[in-house]
Amino acid sequence: MNKPFNKKLYDDTAWVVDTIIDKIKLEGFTCVKNSYFYDIDILIMKEKRVIGKIEGELHGKYWDTEFIFPSVHFLGRKTKYIGEKSYYLMVNKDGSQCVMMPFQKLGNYKLVTIDNVACKNELMYDVPKADCIWGWDNINKYIFSDLMSD
Repeated sequence: MNKPFNKKLYDDTAWVVDTIIDKIKLEGFTCVKNSYFYDIDILIMKEKRVIGKIEGELHGKYWDTEFIFPSVHFLGRKTKYIGEKSYYLMVNKDGSQCVMMPFQKLGNYKLVTIDNVACKNELMYDVPKADCIWGWDNINKYIFSDLMSD
């Protein structure tokens, strides 16, 4: 089942995108909020060209300082953003912790169906936490290296 766009939820979690923009520091690149809120959240720009994209999510219900589960669930419906240089980043309830997967790698993992607070029978990619990229420094390094790999 697809979850319809919820403007109130979008507005309530706008701080997540602002936090990601504040924390992602890529020399020679600028992260900007996408003005079209029905699309990916953040555009990574270089010389007025979109070079990469970031989708940001809040994953804070059970995660404070340590992610205690064996895997991370990334929303299957977000794979509409699969493309080169596109990244799916989630933050905890206060933005102090983060986890990321490049969108192109999500297809390597199995889809599971989970009921969550937003939607019943939500398709999610079940990614072992050891395969994810954790922490602002590691995420910055990964994205920068990926953007420079052309």
